[in-house]
Formats: sequence, C-alpha cells, structure tokens
Amino acid sequence: FFWFPKGEVNLGGDSSRLYFFKPLSWNSISSYHVNPTSAIGVGNPAFYMLPFLHFLNIIYTIADKNPYILNATFSGFLLSSSFILIYLILNELINKKVDSNPRVSFIFAGLFFTLSPLLTLEWHLALYFISQIFSYPLIVYLFLKFLNKAGYKYIVIGVLCSFVFSTNFNYSVAPWFIAFFSSSVAFLLLYSLIQGKLRLFLRGFVLFWVLFLMIHLFHLLPELQVITDSTSSVSNVIFNNANTNNDALAYFHSIQPLVTLTYNLVGQLQYGIIDGYGNPAKNIIYEYNARLIPIYFIYFIIILLTILRRDKSVCAGGVRKTQLLLSIFLVLLFLMTANITSSLLHLYENMLSLPGFGMFRHYIGKFNMSFIFFYSLLLGLS
Repeated sequence: FFWFPKGEVNLGGDSSRLYFFKPLSWNSISSYHVNPTSAIGVGNPAFYMLPFLHFLNIIYTIADKNPYILNATFSGFLLSSSFILIYLILNELINKKVDSNPRVSFIFAGLFFTLSPLLTLEWHLALYFISQIFSYPLIVYLFLKFLNKAGYKYIVIGVLCSFVFSTNFNYSVAPWFIAFFSSSVAFLLLYSLIQGKLRLFLRGFVLFWVLFLMIHLFHLLPELQVITDSTSSVSNVIFNNANTNNDALAYFHSIQPLVTLTYNLVGQLQYGIIDGYGNPAKNIIYEYNARLIPIYFIYFIIILLTILRRDKSVCAGGVRKTQLLLSIFLVLLFLMTANITSSLLHLYENMLSLPGFGMFRHYIGKFNMSFIFFYSLLLGLS
C-alpha cells in the first residue's frame, strides 16, 4: 500500500484515526467511557470499538509498534480483501464445470469494485463505515458458501468476523448497514429459491442473527439505552418524525436536481454535485475521469448485451442468476438516482416520510456501496 510517503500516518477525518498511533491507549480513553460528540457533553457509547482496536493492536505489535506500518497494512488489507472477495463471490455464483476459465471476468469485476470512485471518494473522511468494503462482502461470501456447501461453520465464521469489525455493525452506521443488507438478504433469499435451498437459507439466517445478537450485546445494549433515552440527541433525531422528515426532504431536494442517471449507469461520481456546490475536490478524478464518461459506457453495454443474449449454455443457471442480479441492480439504480421519471421521483419523496427512511436523505452516499457491489457482480457474471 503506497498511499503515503514512508513514515507518515494518515490522520484527520471524522474518526481522527489517532488509534493508528497506539490502539490500546486510544482504547483506554475513548472506548470504556462516553465518546463525546459535541462540546456541550452530548455523547454516545463507543464500546463497538473494543474488538476492532484489539485487532489493530495485533498488527501494531507485529509491526514493531510502527504506526506507519499499521496504517499502511490496514488500508492495504481493506483494498486487497475487497478485491479478493468479489472474485470469490463470483466463483461461488458461476458453475466452473461449464465455464472452466472465468478468471479474467472475476479479476475485472474485483478491480471495478475496489477502485470505484464511489468507494474511494470518502476515504479521506475516516468514517468507521469505510471498513464495510471488506466486512459486508465477507458476510455475503460466507453465506453463499453456506448455501452451496451446507456448512454451518461458515455462519459461525461470519459472526466472529462481524465481532472483530463491530465498528461496521453498530447504530452509528445504520444507514449503510441497512442499505447493504436489505438488498443482500433479498439476493440471498431469491438465490436460495433458485437453488432449491430455501429451508437451508432460513435455518442459516435465523442461526446467524441469534449468534449475531448474542455476540454483539456488549455494544448493542448501551446503544439501545441511548436510543431510548428521550433526553439524548440520538433519540430526538430518530423519534422526532416531524422535524426529521422535513429536514430529510429539504436535504433531498437540495441534491436531487444535481444527480443524473448517466453517471450512475457508468458507476461514476455525481460530478454535477461537485459543480453545484463549488466543491474544491476538482482533482485528477474530476479533471480527467469526467471526460472519459463515454468510454465508461462499455460497462453498461456489456450488461446490456448479456440481457439481449438468449444463449443459455453460458453457465448452468447463469441466465436466472444474471436476471436476479439485474433485478437487484435496477432497484438500487432507482435508489441511487431517484429522478428517473416524475412518478418515481414522487414515490421517492413519499418514501422519505416513512419512519426511519430519512437516514437515506443523502442517498448517493448511503446506497453507493450496495449499488457498486451488485454492479460489480452483475458485470462480472455478464
């Protein structure tokens, strides 16, 4: 991982990343106490950081307590593992007995996912949800292995991995968690129907959530206490529907006119927002990538040609799997765009009045992970 000059550590952002200097020292200050979120004493528990910090401390110890090596190793781990997981997920979806050499498409899809501007754009923010590029696809991969091999060990491994990355499974990342797993659970459910393994899916799904809740109680219970405390700012945001819905709708209307379907079809950033808000991030991505949009349509064309193709001998069950991925992709395309037609835009505005849906007011920053994930799988299978 060669993101920074040797000896430097990437600090700043919403989580400060000070834990890269000495994970357990950061742990003793912030995790066991209330993690302040404002200057007036409002806070929320950060117990979900405990397993993650101990995981970082293992790398820190192996790296001879060098913060630079820890920072570089962890960042490289996220990128490489996200690439490998897309490769492995496609490997589970494609029948290798029929298509014996699909590795090029796997590699292409993995690179498309890992290097997507929709994911790398927010790395500088240092938000905890960034680790989702590894932890969320890992759960999907292990569940696919469970469905294909009927091995309950994959469910247990998935729960244990979620424990280590509890930062991606707490209430502060709820929008990204719900956005990704609502579509992923729908995909796995329909996939199990195609494979004739619905009962196996239901057993694994129930087992996963029972074990998940048991192992995550250490941080979910304190978070639940904060959420149900009527005096907390978190509770006010969640349960004050009138203000929350009005704010969500106002925010939605501020960015919606700047979001276009074209950029989503090619898996690129919404450059209209960069222009509309005078964002200073007009860097190499903006200056050069925006000019290459016509070339990037090759991604969508590959998918379109696959839809039009009628040959069912490509791989066993490949047509139905492609149709399944396409269905999920189209739903996420709507959630990432909103203004596809006037009717769909009106539907989206009404959805924002639903309890809890206001968390998706900045929808292009909440559904981006799940959108590019299924885009990558669809592209790889195509």
